[in-house]
Amino acid sequence: MRFGKRWGMRLPNARDLPYPVFYLGRWWWRGGWYPDYDVRLFKRDRATWGGSDPHEKILVDGKVRHLQHPLHHFSYRNIEDHVQRIDRFTSISSRELRKEGKHWHLADALFRPAFRFFHSYVLKRGFMEGFAGFYVAVTAAIYVFLKYAKLWELELEEKDDIDRKRS
Repeated sequence: MRFGKRWGMRLPNARDLPYPVFYLGRWWWRGGWYPDYDVRLFKRDRATWGGSDPHEKILVDGKVRHLQHPLHHFSYRNIEDHVQRIDRFTSISSRELRKEGKHWHLADALFRPAFRFFHSYVLKRGFMEGFAGFYVAVTAAIYVFLKYAKLWELELEEKDDIDRKRS
């Protein structure tokens, strides 16, 4: 007999954990990286993988409860690793946008990165982390900009392929 049934408790279908990020010699409590809850414990028959590449996640049918104790996350070894991952993930994200039928718009490339910077640096108080908070906000904005720049590039390549087929 399972613990929950034995004691008449209804257990959640999943538990998510906060995970603080360690990067640039510090734990990040501001700048939009915390709290970042991810489902890590779940009933297999109540969960499936979903979301879009490269940000897949576990989708749960039913209740998800927060666990208090964090899972420490070491996202990047250094700035070089961070920048390489941004390059890789923006390529994947732009292809996913294209698969979903999204099109490039100049407004996305202009305003979304600026809002991302503002969100990370001002609204999520990244400025309280000093230059490191500024760096993280800038790289977050660069991520968004590159995602849309690469979407634009994909559309150019598709247009070139169509033009070549016509000639």
